[in-house]
Amino acid sequence: SQLLECHVRCYLYSRPFFPEAQPQRTDVAQFKAMRLNRPDDSLGAMLLTVLPTPIVHRIDSWSPFITSASDHENHSAKEDSEPGVYMNEAFRLAPEFRLCDCDVGNSYAMSCEACGDTFAGEKQLHAHIRYYARPTAGDTGAHAALLERLPKMPSWEEMRQQVSEFFQEQFAEVVCIVEGVDPVTSSSVQARHSYTYEDIVWDADFSDCVFDATFRDGVPCMCIDFAKFHDLHPV
Repeated sequence: SQLLECHVRCYLYSRPFFPEAQPQRTDVAQFKAMRLNRPDDSLGAMLLTVLPTPIVHRIDSWSPFITSASDHENHSAKEDSEPGVYMNEAFRLAPEFRLCDCDVGNSYAMSCEACGDTFAGEKQLHAHIRYYARPTAGDTGAHAALLERLPKMPSWEEMRQQVSEFFQEQFAEVVCIVEGVDPVTSSSVQARHSYTYEDIVWDADFSDCVFDATFRDGVPCMCIDFAKFHDLHPV
C-alpha cells in the first residue's frame, strides 16, 4: 500500500572549509530550505508514490547553492539603505524565493534602479529602461545611464560556475525527507536520505524505468523496472 498525504522536503546543510590550524567555527554553518519546482512546494510538494517522481530544485539567484553566507552578510547591511536594488538576490532574513514564480507572472524578480518599478524578468526591465532612455521620453537621464550596465540574471554557465565554486569552498549536504501516513496504522512515516558533492552527476538525467506491458491474460498495464531505477543517460 502507498503512503497517504505523502510529501517531500529538501534542505541544504553547508559550512565553509577551514584550515586544520584554524579553529573550527560552528556559527557559520547554515541549514536552509530548498524550494522545489517539482512537486510544487507551494501546493504542499505532494507525491503520488505509484510511479517514480523526479524531485526538482531549480538553481536560480535565490537558490542556497548560489547565495553564500558572505553574500547574506554583505547584503543585509544594505537592505534598509537601498531597497529594491538587490531584488534579484536573496537576503539573510527574507523567506526563500524561487524564479519560476516570476516566470509565470506571480511575482517580481527585478527592479529598476532609476524609478523603482518592478518586473518579472530582465526582458521586461530592459524594455522599460530602453523606452524611458529615449530623448523624447522626457526622462532626467537616470534611465539612459542604465543603458551602459543593463541589469541581467546570471546565465546557466555562470550559475554552474558558482555552484562549482560553492562546493569547492564549503562542505555541503542535501537532506531529502519524504513523509506520509501509513494507511494501516495511521502512524506518521518518514524516510531521510542525504547527498553530498560526490553524488552529483553533471549533464545527465534519469533513464526511463517505466514501460508498457501486459498481464498474462492480455490486459495492458505499466511496469517499473527497478533495475534501471538509478540509471542515468547524458543530456
